[in-house]
Amino acid sequence: MLRQWTSAGVFPKAQGQIRSLTRRKAFSSLRALPTPKNKHHLQLLASVTPRSFQKTPHLPSTSTASLTSYSRALEDPPMAPSKRTPNRSTFKNEADTIERLLQHDEFRSWGLVIYRCTYTSGSDWDELMRRLRFCVTETLKQHNGLDLLGSFAPTVLEDARFDGASTSTVREHFKQWVVAACQEEQGVPWQDAQYAQSPRYRYCLMVDQEAMRSVLDAEMDELMWVDEGAYVRLIRREWPDSEDEDQDEELAGAPSVLDDSEPIEGCAMDDVGWMRVRADRAQIEAHVHMPDWRTQYRRPPEIAFQS
Repeated sequence: MLRQWTSAGVFPKAQGQIRSLTRRKAFSSLRALPTPKNKHHLQLLASVTPRSFQKTPHLPSTSTASLTSYSRALEDPPMAPSKRTPNRSTFKNEADTIERLLQHDEFRSWGLVIYRCTYTSGSDWDELMRRLRFCVTETLKQHNGLDLLGSFAPTVLEDARFDGASTSTVREHFKQWVVAACQEEQGVPWQDAQYAQSPRYRYCLMVDQEAMRSVLDAEMDELMWVDEGAYVRLIRREWPDSEDEDQDEELAGAPSVLDDSEPIEGCAMDDVGWMRVRADRAQIEAHVHMPDWRTQYRRPPEIAFQS
C-alpha cells in the first residue's frame, strides 16, 4: 500500500500563492590592464593589446587616490542585487533562484520527491531524513533564505513494492504520480506543469540501502561540503527522449554505447537515466543548476554535484 507523507511539522506548507515578479537579467564585468612599469613594458603591452584598446587605454594609476577609487569600484553593489544578500547578485543567490522558479511556474511548494527503497530500519530512515533536512536548512541559511523552508515539501513515497526496486520501477511509478500530483499540490494542470522550469515533476530522488548507508556513515560535521561519498540517486522522469536523440546526432562520433564499461541495471548506454548526486546538495542543486541534464550528468558510480 502506497504511503505518501511530507514533513509538514518541520516545513509547513506556504499559504497562498507567491506573487509574481518580473524577471530581470543583469550582466556586469570589470576588466583591468596591467600597469606598465617602463617604456619596454609599454611597447610589449601595445603589441598584444587590440587596437580598440590602444587608442584610449584605461590603465589603473598607481596614485593613492586612483587606487582608492579602483578599490571602491570593486565594492560597488551589483546591477541586480539580491534582496537577501544585497552585496551579491540575485543570480548568485540560490534562495532567490528557487523563489523565481516558484513564481514563474506559479507553484506553492518545491523540493524533490523521495522514494524510500529500503526498509531495514525505521530509526535509520528517520536519521537519514534529519540529515537531508539539515543540509537544506544550512544551505538556505548561507543565502539568507530560511523563509523558503515554509514551502519546502520533500514528499516521501513509501511502499513495500519499492523495497530493493530498480530505478526503472521507480521511474515508471513517478511518471504516473506526477500527472495528478501537480494539480493536487500546486493547482496547476499537468498540461502546464510538464513544461515547468521547476524540477519537482521532472526528477525524483531514490534512496536504497547502499545510498542510506553512505549518508549515515558520514561524519555529521563533514556531511556538508567535505564528505564526497555520501549520495542519493537522482532519476530523470523522461528517459530517453527525442531531445537526446536529436542532440546525439549533432555530436559527431559520440557513441551512445560504451564498449569498455559494464552495463548498469542492464543498460550499456552512456546515459543510464539516473545518477548519484551528493546528498548535501541533492535538493538545492537540482533546483538551481539542472536546466540541462546533459551538462550535469555523471555516469555511475561517479557522484555528481561535486562543485
